[in-house]
Amino acid sequence: WNFIILIVCVYNSVAVPFRLCFISDEFTLFYLFDWALDIIFFIDVYLNMTEFSYVHQGELVTDRDKVRANYLGPNGNFKADLITMFPLDLFAVFFLGDPDSLLLCLAITRIPKLMRLTRIMGTASDLTKALEDTNLITGVMLIAHWAACGLHAIANYHHSHEKCLKDLYTFCDWGRTWIQKQIDDDKLDEFGGTPMERYLRAFNWALPTLVVVVIGDVVPVTSTETLYAFCWMVMGVTINATIIGNVANIVANLETDSSDFVKKADDIKHYMHTHHVSSDLQDRVEHFMTYLWTAHKGATNEWGFVGELPYTLQMAISDHTRLKYIKDCPFFDFCSDEIIKALAMCLNPLMFSMGDVLVQYNDMGQEMFFLEKGSVEVVSGDGKTVFATLMKGAFFG
Repeated sequence: WNFIILIVCVYNSVAVPFRLCFISDEFTLFYLFDWALDIIFFIDVYLNMTEFSYVHQGELVTDRDKVRANYLGPNGNFKADLITMFPLDLFAVFFLGDPDSLLLCLAITRIPKLMRLTRIMGTASDLTKALEDTNLITGVMLIAHWAACGLHAIANYHHSHEKCLKDLYTFCDWGRTWIQKQIDDDKLDEFGGTPMERYLRAFNWALPTLVVVVIGDVVPVTSTETLYAFCWMVMGVTINATIIGNVANIVANLETDSSDFVKKADDIKHYMHTHHVSSDLQDRVEHFMTYLWTAHKGATNEWGFVGELPYTLQMAISDHTRLKYIKDCPFFDFCSDEIIKALAMCLNPLMFSMGDVLVQYNDMGQEMFFLEKGSVEVVSGDGKTVFATLMKGAFFG
């Protein structure tokens, strides 16, 4: 549900500044879509008041009366949510008749919807790892969108207050603004193009300015536009440093993991070379180390970090990952669920390389194996005859 709310908030953070800076009757139909999305805010308030739980001093509170009291209380989010869900723009539709004033008022009355974005972004990192990886890109695109809307708003304000002679009206419609410069350079038509065309030109200025601190072919003309561009160039230096820092951290983490594994592999190679291990065995070890890195990033004991969790959580994870092997084995059909779960906790993950002998002829069988990946051949004592090939899901021992 938080993901749905996040999508609606991001949509509002894009749509509200755009319509506030690009006032046009071409986008009036989108307000119907906005009002439909506002229903989600009403539903969210109801769910927060009746269904959703909260954490208090490390304990999950699910009692409805306590949930309602916490949400409506002084530390709750009810007041802020009430402001964001209240349809102020509908009052503008009923009480304003002038179309120009109505469009401006509709855009202004939706500004409170942006309040929800600051709070919902706090939970964005808790949703999915994939969302965490796109946070920086989404943030840069959103800031660039706001910068583009602001650049157009400055030109639009200048255009609204420009006084022109009748015979020069076409020339001075966007006179002394970056839009007029785009018209002179044949990037836009003589009337400044459509709102979407002007937005694309403004965004073409905003994104390079923020990411690489380069203005490009959209050049500020007036003093106000120049000062605005300087401010965003300073912001661009900060964003550029943030991007470089994040990329450097990612590369550093990858290099740290790989360098640690390479050091271990080199130590093993040095050990085998010192003790004159045969070249065939060295090749087997090298192939296994390569598989270990490509498939498991060098982790040999995947259960090790799970063992640090409380026993109840260990058992819950075991039920999802190991219980199926015990249940699918007919030898344990007579066992109760408690015994089966306890046996699943006793399973230990092991990895073997190609050609390893798991059980030798005449060995005393003290272990039972369940195949999760790969295959195992049952061969004769001399190793020449293959009696059977066990695949994933098989068991022996």
